[in-house]
Amino acid sequence: MISISQQTHNPFRSRFRLAAFIAIAEILAVGIMYFAFSYALCGFDWNWMGGDPVTVDYKVNGNCLDASAGNSQNQIAVIQLAHQTWNDAGASFNFNYDGTHTHTNASHNGSNEVMWRNASGGGALATTNIWYIGNNIQECDMVFWDSGITWHGGSSAPPGNMFDIQSVATHEFGHYLCLDHSSYAAAVMYYAISSGMMKRDLHSDDIAGIFALYPAPFPPPQNLIATDGFDRQIPLNWSPPVVGNPVRYRIYRSSTGSGGPFNLIDSTAITNYTDYGLINGHTYWYKAKAVYANPTGVSDFSNVDDGTPEAQPVIEASTDTLDFGAVTLNQSRPLDLWIYNNGSLTLDVTDILINIPSLAPYFDISSTAFTVAPDDSFLVIITFTPTQELPYNCAMGIFNNSQQNVVFVRIIAEGTTTGITESLTGPVPHSFQLHQNHPNPFNPQTNIEFSIPQTSNVNLSVFDIMGRNVGTLTNGLLRVGNYRVSWNAEGLPSGIYFSRLQAGSTVLTRKMILLR
Repeated sequence: MISISQQTHNPFRSRFRLAAFIAIAEILAVGIMYFAFSYALCGFDWNWMGGDPVTVDYKVNGNCLDASAGNSQNQIAVIQLAHQTWNDAGASFNFNYDGTHTHTNASHNGSNEVMWRNASGGGALATTNIWYIGNNIQECDMVFWDSGITWHGGSSAPPGNMFDIQSVATHEFGHYLCLDHSSYAAAVMYYAISSGMMKRDLHSDDIAGIFALYPAPFPPPQNLIATDGFDRQIPLNWSPPVVGNPVRYRIYRSSTGSGGPFNLIDSTAITNYTDYGLINGHTYWYKAKAVYANPTGVSDFSNVDDGTPEAQPVIEASTDTLDFGAVTLNQSRPLDLWIYNNGSLTLDVTDILINIPSLAPYFDISSTAFTVAPDDSFLVIITFTPTQELPYNCAMGIFNNSQQNVVFVRIIAEGTTTGITESLTGPVPHSFQLHQNHPNPFNPQTNIEFSIPQTSNVNLSVFDIMGRNVGTLTNGLLRVGNYRVSWNAEGLPSGIYFSRLQAGSTVLTRKMILLR
């Protein structure tokens, strides 16, 4: 609620009341909407005082009558938390707590004051009284009405029958700035709040309002959050300024406390960052600045937040996909999977499971439970043996004791009847080769050998003299090696046929003669 008085140069003071107050009402929370602003201004401000930022002092009487709200020092502390919320917005404005006072009634006495009054506010939880000359604010008094209202001064959410001092004070400090009410229910400056509710963080509409009144050339990042990380790292996230378009953000860290000293550790063009190489169990404090290019400048600091990394194992798999390609029915193909522990505690893998139970029998996993020491690795061999001509695509879950308690590895596999076999003898090939079939001429079966110098997607097919595909012998991923495949031309007429090998941009062709 705002009461505004015009102070003139004679003893007469006229007062009028805006149709604006914090009502005791139940409201529904809505999502934050950034596409438009609905803040309203009362038409007054403190800019006549000058300064960069404009600084307004205030005093507090901690005379709350509700014992449940805590002692006066707790009340004064939460009032200061409320004013700091506006200070952290980064506009060219600053509240400053200037001690205590003993007044219990709002009056024009040259001092900005906060107090509790044992009387009814006529449906309002709190009232801000503003005295002004012209468009210039001279004084503001904030009154919390204490009759029939139970106040909560703790850091946690208030019980359902109590009202949060910090939330209401944050709203009223918005009136001190001379913001009127927002139409967004998520905004601090929304006209209503219910008992049991906390609304302590500024909405983008609130921030846009203070910048409209007290613009800053280079707004800082908003709402920086440092999350308690795992094993020597802390993730940071923040929101971009509500106004302005920074090109980069500078990240600062302190290892001693929220008061610093802070050192620049890095910069980034995005709104998140992970700080690595920290000491587990030690708390670190962070804040950020926004860097602007047009015009060139750097913002003030964002808010400060802290995080503490915890010692944990950190799992990493050597690949996120195991691709077996096409494997002949009842033949086996093994692939290696390395499990790394990049953390500082022992990694305990408790199980490795195929996510489709009906496919599990076709994949033999060499080890499904094991431990990995810090900065060490463990080899798991997965062997695929198909029995039907169909795809065996699935995923393998690696269950473990890290923060990422299950890691999934994709599996691509196919069973085929082409009769392709891999030779385990002979030198490692250095080029793609398609050898002449043997026997040639043949009737009706012949063997085709080829060599693959690097893991590739390989297609080996047979075409007749008209260019028609009469048989695909393999089509899938093959690793380095020498291969042999049998082709049976049963049912085809005598004539000339061509074997064609394609791997990437490499295409090789051989002529074959079927003679009956």
